[in-house]
Amino acid sequence: LAAFIGFIVALLATFVIQLATGTLQYGLTWPLFILLLVVAFILQSGVYGLIIKDAEGHPLGFGKGALVFLIQLVIGTIILVALGLLFAVLGVHSPWQMQTP
Repeated sequence: LAAFIGFIVALLATFVIQLATGTLQYGLTWPLFILLLVVAFILQSGVYGLIIKDAEGHPLGFGKGALVFLIQLVIGTIILVALGLLFAVLGVHSPWQMQTP
């Protein structure tokens, strides 16, 4: 539940920032991408810190919420890299890869 709510909050915030900067039409620049990444990290860490409780029923706080998010990010990155390597070894083409006739 915490991951879903954190994702929705970060998604809405980045959408509002893109809407305010007018980048929904033509795409992201690297500085804006880094800004959106930092905003999403801060928001999702805060949501994790508020929603996830410790053994005594107290919220974890922002620091431990950030640690939870970083662990989630590392595990997700490992899974994506492993899948990418698996697809590369098996010769599976990405659906986003440009096919030349």
